Amino acid sequence: MSMFTASPLPVSFVLERVLPTGAELAWGYRHGWVSAESAVAIALAKLEAGAYLPGPEEELALLLSDDLDRVQELLEDLEFVDEPAERRARLWLFLALAYVFDRREEFEDPLGVVEDLYALFEYPDEIQGLVRYMPVPVGEPMGVDAVMQRWASWVASVGQEYRHRESMQAD
Repeated sequence: MSMFTASPLPVSFVLERVLPTGAELAWGYRHGWVSAESAVAIALAKLEAGAYLPGPEEELALLLSDDLDRVQELLEDLEFVDEPAERRARLWLFLALAYVFDRREEFEDPLGVVEDLYALFEYPDEIQGLVRYMPVPVGEPMGVDAVMQRWASWVASVGQEYRHRESMQAD
């Protein structure tokens, strides 16, 4: 039985780390990582930050609470862009792993949650070194402490990539 499944992440948590592209936001919504209300709040935050929003995403940002039934339709329009599904999924993998890492004391077995996410995201090679039952990366230390350190490093490194992406988009 899985210990962790996709569940909406807090808007504040997402926005502290990244402004998802429209396609990433659509992927996150379709897979249960953001609610309809959160999708609108994220799109609005992007609009307020001065980000360019394609038509459907701008409409999403300006939706009123009684129009939330349109969220799925607008997000579906944002999925038809030339952005690989793996890139969309990677953002939510990062956010999920960062969320659990930040709250690891709240989980009985945080590394078990990593294993659940590894399966949920279809076994991405990128995080094999964070999974206890996978072989240790060549030259890396073994043991739980080493896995936890690799997890911390991965979250920090990927978080930096997304922060760099944001700064590149702002230029």
